[in-house]
Amino acid sequence: MSLFSRPIGSCINCRREVKKNAFMVLKDGNYVCNSCVAALDIDKEIIGFLTASELLARSKTRELNKRAFLKLCPTTTQTIDNAKLLVYDNEKAWAFVFPGDDNPTIFRYDDIQSFDITEDGNSITSGSFGSAALGSFLAGNVGAIVGAVIGKKTTKNTVSWIRLTVNLNNKFRRQLKIRYDFNNETTKDEAQYIKISNSIRTILNTFKIMYEKSNANQKTYLQDNIEVNNAEAIRKYKQLLDDGIISQIEFEEKKNALLGISL
Repeated sequence: MSLFSRPIGSCINCRREVKKNAFMVLKDGNYVCNSCVAALDIDKEIIGFLTASELLARSKTRELNKRAFLKLCPTTTQTIDNAKLLVYDNEKAWAFVFPGDDNPTIFRYDDIQSFDITEDGNSITSGSFGSAALGSFLAGNVGAIVGAVIGKKTTKNTVSWIRLTVNLNNKFRRQLKIRYDFNNETTKDEAQYIKISNSIRTILNTFKIMYEKSNANQKTYLQDNIEVNNAEAIRKYKQLLDDGIISQIEFEEKKNALLGISL
């Protein structure tokens, strides 16, 4: 056995021996093989920040994820080339399925943060899913992406590949990258470019809708919590009133302030 192929330890997940250049190191010094990193659907840039216990917990949730994927029925399905965006609106969840993937990670609506569109390595437009830039882009003419957002233009007339990156607020996945490679350099008025750019536009709009629904749910949750906390505070002031600690006037002042009533 050569020096460079000699096993140096075992993978904390599958327990198989790992070899040089075929593993990554966790935060606590444990090893995880490249095959497990791929199977667990973890961004390689995150591995060094995870502990063994966190990675093993991820391994368990991947089994649950697969069961959910097989059980859930998408309310919306959108395609780009051979890949699919599946939306589970009842569960406020979504997944992006690449060809051959039988266990795509199911994300929550509130995992969605921002986006970036890149052509041949040049960023065309980027921003939050709640930004005015995205709204301007989606409201533009159907067709070429280039020039849809002021200040994010390129002068190149042909494209070899195009990529949509969705930035995520997820512990194990920070980005979802959807890339399409054209067979040859394609001009931006050709049917294939227009088809793919329109698919990206449609997918972006779906992400925008999910993002907005997530924010609406968070606002409702916060409002409900405020109302509950205010009700509890009023009950406490009422008890103080009943105990003779505060006067009726003081109680009314506190209650009106909590309810937003001005006299």
